[in-house]
Amino acid sequence: MTKIKNALFATTFLAMGAAGISAAVAATQGTTGATSSGDLVVSMIIDNKLKVSNLADVALGTYAGANLTGSEPICVYFNQTANYRITIDSNDVPGTFEMFDGVANNIAYTMTYDDGLGASPVVAGTALVAQSTGGNDAATGADDDCVTHTADNGTIAFTATSAAITGNPNGTYSETIDITVAPDI
Repeated sequence: MTKIKNALFATTFLAMGAAGISAAVAATQGTTGATSSGDLVVSMIIDNKLKVSNLADVALGTYAGANLTGSEPICVYFNQTANYRITIDSNDVPGTFEMFDGVANNIAYTMTYDDGLGASPVVAGTALVAQSTGGNDAATGADDDCVTHTADNGTIAFTATSAAITGNPNGTYSETIDITVAPDI
């Protein structure tokens, strides 16, 4: 009895599978006659491909009574000739950036992002939209590290103000930020 059930299942599965395959194919076969014609569908997929690279850690320096600033040029590649969005986030209170000393002290800081068309303030976890790759050779797909472009095409700038730093104990303060780029199309 088990053999019959298995054979029935296999036959039903194959028939359903064959029907599913023929239904998925959109080609129409020609018929025999003086002339014959048929048609088929040609298709392709282009995936959005983005990459953020050329990242390096940023040291703002040692506090000596004035604001501490620093910047980091980055490369953003997008295989489309379209805008992208960039989101920079932290593990802090939503909407903030704070460096932590590993004990109990935090120092707030701010940042901006410039895609080459002007700097915009960054709010943690909020995407900056309509960013341009600045001619990053997206049309050829050959430059996902800004090499043939000869320069990085974005800059993140950081500022820790004297007012935010003053009153905090000695120590090394740091934070890891996450940078995400996505299509803005």
